[in-house]
Amino acid sequence: MSIELRWATAESITGDLEQARAAIEDCGARLPTGLDAGEVTPMLTEMLARIAETAAEVSVGLLGAVDNVRSAVAALQGADVASQQAFRPQAWW
Repeated sequence: MSIELRWATAESITGDLEQARAAIEDCGARLPTGLDAGEVTPMLTEMLARIAETAAEVSVGLLGAVDNVRSAVAALQGADVASQQAFRPQAWW
């Protein structure tokens, strides 16, 4: 089994994940602080709280995914360098 990963592709993946996380975080700043929906105010308040909680969990998950992609890239780069050095002709003199 082999893996082909271009470094630019890996950076694109991490960039996209970071953008998604930032978009979710930006939405959190725009949550309404006061809600008046009459009789359904408690229900809507609870719904918004659950949405905010879930969005926070997704944001944390995206941060973990970014870290995992970066760690994988670092490991692949290390293996790539080690392979290049192992197969590089050595001078015998």
